[in-house]
Parts: sequence; C-alpha cells; structure tokens
Amino acid sequence: MQKNFAAYLEKEFLERRSRNPSYSLRAFAKLLGVDQSTLSKFFNGARDLSWTIRNQCLQRLGASETVIAQFEEERRTLLSEYAELEESLMTVMGDWKYWGVLEYLKIDNKCSMEALAARFHIPVEEMQGIVTQLLKLGFISNDENIYKLLKPNNTWVDGSKTSEARKLLQRRLSQLSLEAIDKVGIESRYHGSLTVAVDKNRLPEIKDKIMAFQAELGQYIQKKSSLNEVYQLTVSFFPLTKGQEA
Repeated sequence: MQKNFAAYLEKEFLERRSRNPSYSLRAFAKLLGVDQSTLSKFFNGARDLSWTIRNQCLQRLGASETVIAQFEEERRTLLSEYAELEESLMTVMGDWKYWGVLEYLKIDNKCSMEALAARFHIPVEEMQGIVTQLLKLGFISNDENIYKLLKPNNTWVDGSKTSEARKLLQRRLSQLSLEAIDKVGIESRYHGSLTVAVDKNRLPEIKDKIMAFQAELGQYIQKKSSLNEVYQLTVSFFPLTKGQEA
C-alpha cells in the first residue's frame, strides 16, 4: 500500500519535472505541505505517511474522485485484515497476557513453555493455562512443538460500545503503562500526551481516525524488520472538562 501511494506521488513529481527540468523535490514537498526530508524518506521506504497527510496530498494535487476512491479502498482493505472478535471472547481473554503470547509467537513459534513463561515473567503453570485456552479457542495450533497462528491479527476495538471485560483489560493495560514509566528506560519506551480543545460533535470521526492509525501502525511496525520484542500501544482520549448541559 505504501508502494502504491509512493508510486503515485513519484509519478506526479516526475510529470511536473518533465514540464520544468528545474522543478525540485523541495518545491513538490512545499506543494504537498510536507517536509522535504519526510517526503524523501517516504520515497525511500524509510517512513510512512499518515492517512491524514495522504488525503492532504491528494487534495493539493487535485486528484480525481477515482484516484481518491482507489486509495480509500486500500485503506478499508488494511483495516479488514484485522478479525473482529466476538464479545464473548473478551470475557475469557480479558487479560493482556493472551494477546502478548499471540504476538510473541510471531517472534518464536518453537519456544518451550518454560521459555515462553520466562519472557513474560509469569509461572509456567499460568502460561500452560493461557496456551491451552488459545489452542481450545482456535487462535493457535501446535504440531510437533511448532506453533502456528490461526488468527494472527485481531481487534476488539469498537468506539461505540464497551463492557466490563473491555474495561478490565483497559485498566490492566493502563496500569502496565504506568509501571513502565519507572521500570523501563526512556530509550526503550515512549510516553507522550496531547491536550487539545475539541468539538465534541466530531468525536465519532476522531475515534475512527485513532482506530485507523492503530491498524496502520501495526502493519508498518511488523513489516520493517525482524521481530524480537512484544510492545503495547495504549491510546486514551478523554475529556478533562465537565460537559455543559444543552
């Protein structure tokens, strides 16, 4: 998907330079409203562009409705690669360790139960229970001590509803994030925040963008290099002020 959009931008750039040999990448970046260094890295595959920036580029280039629809369809395809989990599963798997194990098996699918437990700093007996449940629920299979992910990408994100199981998982993940501030060096983590005034009527749109960003980032992270650790991204967006009654 990145290659498709990069090819589109490069084609637009080369067409302009063919009409004006002195037309530079700097000028093209200015037209798009993107930093030249960012655009150069995007062309080289060293970084990606967010969907917001991509839409901005399309608008500034005067892209046709057909072209815009093509890239929007690619975006929907990306989001559909994540299987939507049934709510009943959240009651059973409302513990971050289940999701951590699924991701770790992308790193090492031949690990022993002892090694797997050691990586997550939990007792072997507890890890055995987690793996047994994942096998029973059809998330993984095991053949001659080799694990296979049957459902590699999953999501339970739904900005329109919640449940006690979801709340419990969110609390646990938030607690892990708090603990990481003191236990994990800054070079191995990122904690940031954004305080911003908003139009509350646009909250559904904002949630959609956050969910799209999470899916896009997940794809981007895992395609770049060999995998060796499991990380957690936790996103919160909540009011600091008390709402006024209409």
